Amino acid sequence: MIFDYDWKLEVNYEELAELEEENARLMEEERKNRNKKSAQPMHLSKISQPLYHREDLKMQKERLQEILESHKKWLRGKDEKKANLRWGDLGYADLKDADLKDADLRYADLRGADLDYSSFPLWCGSFDIIVDERLIRQLCYHIAKLKYVGNDSDIKTLLESDVFKSVANKFHRVKECESV
Repeated sequence: MIFDYDWKLEVNYEELAELEEENARLMEEERKNRNKKSAQPMHLSKISQPLYHREDLKMQKERLQEILESHKKWLRGKDEKKANLRWGDLGYADLKDADLKDADLRYADLRGADLDYSSFPLWCGSFDIIVDERLIRQLCYHIAKLKYVGNDSDIKTLLESDVFKSVANKFHRVKECESV
């Protein structure tokens, strides 16, 4: 569920689980097709579209956009509300280009969410967010692309480690940005 002071959204977890299973099946089928040289490419519209775009979840998507718009105005000093998405179920949410600065995302579930081109909050309001490999890889990639000029040998060892680079290079946009 997503909470913001005086409002509450209900999420049908049973249907989301069914949709996640269907997406997993489709992704596995697509992976198998890629491994067959003669296989025709599969239409990926069900895979690439977040589950959030389903008609029955349209209200949650629209409400989330309202919250983000209000938060954007709040950041500009207008009399609006700061986004409180604590404990929010934002799995597969379209957060592309979202300005999440100062948003409270503690304990929010961001598995599968699209955070491309968004501003990710680096304050205690982002502690304990539930994430998946996609976001970890994305954050590692961005850390790896920093130009570290300090003298901390642990940080240098981390940034130069094969494991760290391996994780970072699995970032979903690495082909556009180049490997680290």
